[in-house]
Amino acid sequence: MATLAHLRPGVCDRRKFPEYATARAARLRETAYLLRGDWHRVQDPAQTTLAKVYVAWPKIEWAEAVDAYARKVRTNEFLG
Repeated sequence: MATLAHLRPGVCDRRKFPEYATARAARLRETAYLLRGDWHRVQDPAQTTLAKVYVAWPKIEWAEAVDAYARKVRTNEFLG
C-alpha cells in the first residue's frame, strides 16, 4: 500500500517556484503547441500559465496539486 507521507501541506513556498517553472516551462510550451498548432503562439499562454501559478503558489496546499492547477490554467487560457 502506498504511503501518503510525501504529501505535506505548505510545501509550495515561493522559493521553490523558480525550480518548478524551469522544470515545467518546456512541457507547457509543448502542450500549448499541441492545442494551438503554431510555435509562434505558444510563448504567451505558457508565460501566462506560469504567472497565474506563481500568484496561486502559496495557496496551493499539496505539492502534487501544482501540476493539476497548471493544467487547469493552461486549458482556460486556450479556451479563453
